[in-house]
Amino acid sequence: MAAEDDAAKGAGAFVELGSSGLKRFGGYIDEEFLKELKGVGPNGVAVYREMRDNCPVTGAILFVVEMLCRQATVNVEPASEAPEDQEAAAFLQSCLGDMSHTWEDSLTEDLSMLPYGWALKEIVYKRRQGATGEALSKFDDGRIGWRKLAMRSQDSLLDWEFDENGGMRAMRQMGAPDYTIRTIPIEKALLFRPHVDKNNPMGRSILRNAYTSYYYRKHFMRIWAIGIERDLNGIPVAWVPPELLGTNATSEMTTTLTQIKKVVTQIRVDEQAGLVFPLAYDENNNKRFDLTLMSTGGRRNFDLVAAMNYLDLKIANTVLADLLLIGHGATGSYALMDSKVELFSQALDAWLAAIAEIYNRFAVPRLFALNTFRTMALPTIKFGQVAKVSLGEVGALIAQLGQAGAPVFPNQELQDHVYRMADFPVSAQQSTEVGKSAGWSKTLSQSVSKRDGDLFVEAVQELREAIAHARETA
Repeated sequence: MAAEDDAAKGAGAFVELGSSGLKRFGGYIDEEFLKELKGVGPNGVAVYREMRDNCPVTGAILFVVEMLCRQATVNVEPASEAPEDQEAAAFLQSCLGDMSHTWEDSLTEDLSMLPYGWALKEIVYKRRQGATGEALSKFDDGRIGWRKLAMRSQDSLLDWEFDENGGMRAMRQMGAPDYTIRTIPIEKALLFRPHVDKNNPMGRSILRNAYTSYYYRKHFMRIWAIGIERDLNGIPVAWVPPELLGTNATSEMTTTLTQIKKVVTQIRVDEQAGLVFPLAYDENNNKRFDLTLMSTGGRRNFDLVAAMNYLDLKIANTVLADLLLIGHGATGSYALMDSKVELFSQALDAWLAAIAEIYNRFAVPRLFALNTFRTMALPTIKFGQVAKVSLGEVGALIAQLGQAGAPVFPNQELQDHVYRMADFPVSAQQSTEVGKSAGWSKTLSQSVSKRDGDLFVEAVQELREAIAHARETA
């Protein structure tokens, strides 16, 4: 074994030779090529926040994502059915519900990685000593649990600390209210990213591909609003005497010209609408001052509202959320609704799985390292699917299994799983759900047809009769 280790070391097997290629200067990252999105502070984070808070389309997308993910059930799965593994799972489950904030609120902060590209949380521990400890706890077993998973906001980032191989060592922040520089080591942090490229700690925002469409939509909206406010059919044009525009204009003429320019640029249809121009004629009996509208002879070749609707669709398409626009005008087809919902739900499932993986790889092992348990096999956190569930299809499948002789509802675990999908009550002793009671994850296509519901009820009734018959014969 020693000879093999020496050979491996000699061949450089334990030495990192290459580089990720991440463009960075000290603790600052320079991967973004658009200057509007570069860095932190006034750029980057501020733009994505504007898209999140000001754009109705991106706001609706992020709202739907958050609401659906908050409804996803959260399970703590033991490593095995051994008593020590069950004990470890029960401890982890208790920690999720014993923080100073709810699990759903913590998940909402995790999802901030989507608009910003990354989210970093600091793990804060406590000793569980009931109501007598420094931090309140529902338990007094003396074990160490999570006090909170504290969010460290994206706009407080100062820079990153890297090791000699390019791995992230810490985040340095300088945030409100005191703007003191603080360092959060990676060993005490959880870093969530929807997309990882070159091991960039700043990840990649899901809104990145929508930025160009948002940029033009924002400016089209401004032009459209100005047009409505002016309520005109062209550009206001003021006609003035030539001497006001000459190089020899007196200060009085310049003042007059400035006032006329101000009038033209501030024409609005509001409670102060109205113009006052001097009624003056030249020697040819022509008006020395006049105001007209310069417009094209016909209708313009483009429609701003249609253009903005097109850009809305492009924004939604970047994250497979165009289903939100189906039914608005002539956008989308209801025939494709099921497939669009399925794709969108699968994307949500993938993001939730990525969040669970961070907890399972980093948060859970660190938690158990601070406590003593009889097992070395750790429990895992797993999210339920957000994907659409058809009760009719489930009922038909169970009925077919029962007709084929498969043991269905005598299996208590399977019965509980089906009851959860149908939002039926499940015995608390049978459930390993964390947080709210488990239910069918409601998606955008939540409504189930009456035929599907009737089919499911009939299947359940048949299986209950089969169970009763089996018990009687037993």
